[in-house]
Amino acid sequence: MNRFLILSIFVGYVLTATQAQDWSEIPVPADPGDGFIWELADNYSDDFNYAGKASEEFTSKWNHKYHNAWTGPGLTEWNSNHSDVADGNLIITVSRKQGTDKVLCGVITSKTKLIYPIYMEAKIKASNQVLSSNFWLLSEDDTRELDILEVYGGDRDDQTWFAQRMSTNFHIFERDPKSNAILNNFDDQTHHTLPGLEPWRNDFHRYGVYWKSPTHITFYIDGEEKNTFTDVNMESYDDNYIDREMFMIIDTEDHAWRSDQGLVATNEELADESKNKMLVDWVRVYKPIEGEDTKANFTNKEKNFAEVYPNPIQSNSFFLHLNENEGSVRISIMNLYGNIMSSFISNNKIMNIDTRIFAKSGLYILRVETDEKSYTHKLLVRKLH
Repeated sequence: MNRFLILSIFVGYVLTATQAQDWSEIPVPADPGDGFIWELADNYSDDFNYAGKASEEFTSKWNHKYHNAWTGPGLTEWNSNHSDVADGNLIITVSRKQGTDKVLCGVITSKTKLIYPIYMEAKIKASNQVLSSNFWLLSEDDTRELDILEVYGGDRDDQTWFAQRMSTNFHIFERDPKSNAILNNFDDQTHHTLPGLEPWRNDFHRYGVYWKSPTHITFYIDGEEKNTFTDVNMESYDDNYIDREMFMIIDTEDHAWRSDQGLVATNEELADESKNKMLVDWVRVYKPIEGEDTKANFTNKEKNFAEVYPNPIQSNSFFLHLNENEGSVRISIMNLYGNIMSSFISNNKIMNIDTRIFAKSGLYILRVETDEKSYTHKLLVRKLH
């Protein structure tokens, strides 16, 4: 077959299109910076729209355990049987370990570590427990920690203050190299409340962080910018700040500073199916990539690697012409929020792409990737079917 054969691509037929994620219409609230756009990091993002942890969608991204052999703080005992995926949610449950005061708690950890710059966000409903519902990052050496969500959601009368105040925190731990004991903890904590002091457990909320650099970290709740940590209000024993790769962790915990005072979850609370679940609708992670007016575009600086025509697009299809013989390439089409609408691999130099891939008129991003190179280009769609 002639290698210049035009390939016609139709969504739902020869092109495998990525289904819209649950968050696809929710913009990333953080600014990626001049000349950059947000691109979804699919290997860390999950809408949990599948059944069970045996699914490849789960096993390719998550471990249902902590990142090392530690079983958890206080009365916590992390247990792999206390997490599940059902009804479009990740479910983190808790229960009493029979014959003890210990609390069996669910936990999942990302299989690989993340590093700045990233924006990460999860839609979570905290459990109704004196335990803490958590969404956080931790370095493999246990010296760097970012808490995007930490809240004690229980409905006991004497716990109202805590249920109304979730916190965002950072920790920089100096540890004994032999015992791993904490020698110093450089940290800060900011509490956040809802209008009318509504408890956080009552509904799902979006908890996010823009980890821009080791010394610039901004938290977001329900799309609104909250507090920022910088080197002005951060301390570190080694002046490296939040500089390490970190695992993403979603879990429930008992904290010793509470249980040592007698704030222990009761058997009745732990057994109550209406109270003992932390629900996660989705989690998403984005990386900033070069966008328009940067050398990642299809420009003469890149030897006219590819051309798109017509652009603006006003007809039923447009052409992508690869001017270099790169062999197999991956073509991805995204909206401006970085959500991938379509992705496919092609060996053709000329492709005729059907505009039914676009949900509506507007700006989109076309990305072409080879084993060694990556290029992006903005598409302006003015007319649809």
